[in-house]
Amino acid sequence: MRRPPGGTRVRTPTWMSTGGGRDIIVRPAFDPRCVITALDPCRTPAATTRERKTEMTKVLAISITALVAAFVGGMAPASAAETAAQLDGAFVGTFFSHTCPAGAPAGAICLHDDLAGSFSHFGSTTGSAEVVLDVAHTGTDGCLPVQKRGTFTVANGDQLTVQAAGTFCGDNGTAIYVFLTFGGTGRFAHTTSIGTWVVPPPTTFNGTAGTGNEFLYGLLAGL
Repeated sequence: MRRPPGGTRVRTPTWMSTGGGRDIIVRPAFDPRCVITALDPCRTPAATTRERKTEMTKVLAISITALVAAFVGGMAPASAAETAAQLDGAFVGTFFSHTCPAGAPAGAICLHDDLAGSFSHFGSTTGSAEVVLDVAHTGTDGCLPVQKRGTFTVANGDQLTVQAAGTFCGDNGTAIYVFLTFGGTGRFAHTTSIGTWVVPPPTTFNGTAGTGNEFLYGLLAGL
């Protein structure tokens, strides 16, 4: 694929507990315009507005992944003894709504999400997370801020603690986050990771609970 020239100055999100509010230069390894032609609705001239917006959401996720590679590359320790690995995961989430805790935004919707699946390089993994949808700040486009915090536990019990912030859009039912981890237990104690967490529309939903696929694409440094 074509490698675009130059780069873009990007300020990392201020919500990050470490590394937030930092300027980095992103030079993506690919041009998203080269990727979008492989997406089915984009090959169909009669694609609906909703289909085009859904596919642009996918391109946004790809673009964020390019930022991930640049950011982690800049943060990775110089020690030859420490290595980086892909942190790609596929999960099924089972979620339900509950009363929001103190400190949640007024009018928010809160969910608990249990995850089961696997991470590349680490195998079978489970997770547990709390989700806060800031409904009061829904934009005119139907999208609203969303945060997610929790842990992932691999088969031997080692844990990663994760925090994520992003956007949920009601018209396509998709949430896209930037996730971040700093440390954990066991082999993850001195690691750092950043990536994209994509949650498509749920496969089942009864108004208060449901299930659905969730995908993470990132890099883990400091192993």
